[in-house]
Amino acid sequence: MAEARPQASQGPRLPGRITAELIMRSPQYMSCIKLYEIDLRGNKIAAIENLGTTQNQFDSIDLSDNAIVRLDGFPKLLRLKQLLINNNRVARISRGLEESIPNLEVLILSNNRITNLQDLDPLATLSKLEHVSLHGNPVVTKPNYRRSADCLQQEEGRCGVGQGWEGPRRAGAGVVVVVERPRLWRASLQQRAQ
Repeated sequence: MAEARPQASQGPRLPGRITAELIMRSPQYMSCIKLYEIDLRGNKIAAIENLGTTQNQFDSIDLSDNAIVRLDGFPKLLRLKQLLINNNRVARISRGLEESIPNLEVLILSNNRITNLQDLDPLATLSKLEHVSLHGNPVVTKPNYRRSADCLQQEEGRCGVGQGWEGPRRAGAGVVVVVERPRLWRASLQQRAQ
């Protein structure tokens, strides 16, 4: 008679959802740049939710390689400085992020589905945002995108257009914008919105 294997008791796990159990079993570590990070990569997460269960303990949250379509749903995370959300399906960025993640400095949105310059407007309210990566998004192929990035590069001195974080450089299809002085960037976004 074959013995029945007991089911492992891992608690309620809903595929594609951020749960307290997922947060507890996910790797948590000090990154090489001295940020306490939680790794939520590759969990088929469809929406940002329930991050309040992190109890604002992390400087960095890695949500790469999931299925997130909208950048929203954040609780108040005052400690969060870096958000890695590359290789998702993000097409929209909600307004009001400055209330939930006001200290965000780095936002990596590479390989998502941001298509229009107007989709980036909500980022203008994040006063501490310094680095934004948009490599691999349809927006980088727009003619006005290059002009806006070149304008930022000239105004800010340290704003780079290139294939990576190397600094100012002209590039082809893969464009990464690194914004070192976000006030001018926000002003540029606000002028374009008018």
